[in-house]
Amino acid sequence: MKRKLFTSIVLALSAIACMGNPVQSPNYDIRIGIVVQQQPGQDYVQRQQLRNAMSDIVTRWGIGADDATVALIPSLVVERESVVNGAVMVEANLHLSLRNASDGSLFYSHSRNFTGIGTDRYSAVNNVIANIRSAGESFDGFLNTGYDRIVGFYENNRDRIFATASAMASMDNYDRAVAYLMSVPENVSYYGNMLVKASELYTAHADLLAGDALQYANNWFAAGEFDIALQYLRDPVLLRSRYADQVQTFLLVIAEFISEEKRIEQELYVERAMVEIRRDTNNIEAMESIMRKLLDYHFEMMEAHGTGYFEQ
Repeated sequence: MKRKLFTSIVLALSAIACMGNPVQSPNYDIRIGIVVQQQPGQDYVQRQQLRNAMSDIVTRWGIGADDATVALIPSLVVERESVVNGAVMVEANLHLSLRNASDGSLFYSHSRNFTGIGTDRYSAVNNVIANIRSAGESFDGFLNTGYDRIVGFYENNRDRIFATASAMASMDNYDRAVAYLMSVPENVSYYGNMLVKASELYTAHADLLAGDALQYANNWFAAGEFDIALQYLRDPVLLRSRYADQVQTFLLVIAEFISEEKRIEQELYVERAMVEIRRDTNNIEAMESIMRKLLDYHFEMMEAHGTGYFEQ
């Protein structure tokens, strides 16, 4: 898997903070990605140092992982700067927010002030980041409260989550709707119902794609452009739709009009796709793949444009 712009971690929290002690296994795995946005006066090196400091804080509670569904967004702003005995001292505010990576909504936020000293402003800010990194245990309360807020949101907003996904789907944002539902933690009480709903939306999306693909393929086939017609039917999602039999039948018809090399390639494609579908009978892996791709994109957009990206 490609290296991401963010650090992903599994946040394993107990209901009770265990300061400095091993943390017991949680009821939920909350997967968090760290998003460090550009700040005035901070270069890439300092943003990377801040990212590493955040990673140290949260990895006290878990292990490295992919597939983050929650974004931890740190913002470090210098509020005061002074010179003391020839050294530069800065006072900076660290603001942390935990947000839903599917829609940017806020779960919990926390602010704290830090002081740093250096020979100049740049080195003083570096000292602030070092002080944040060394204060790891003091963020346990923030993580515990954040964990409770996230779990509480999912447990207490079942109808809202389903309605939001349905609204996304009604605007033909099926991928986003499926990713939104699949971001629900596995141990949420309605997880099974969520999978059913996500599968319904996924199938509806596949049906829509297949209907359009069959129409376009038929038009190109009628025009004698068999290779182009074939390309419209090469999306494996189509074989997960209610029109799967029609798609396969049309592929067999097209196979009579293309080269032997392409016909063999097409047969292998269908065979591999059907093996994958038989293995993933409930579309769970396919839906998780949608979630991973879309949330990876959301993380990259948040890093580049902030959470206002969701309002665009």
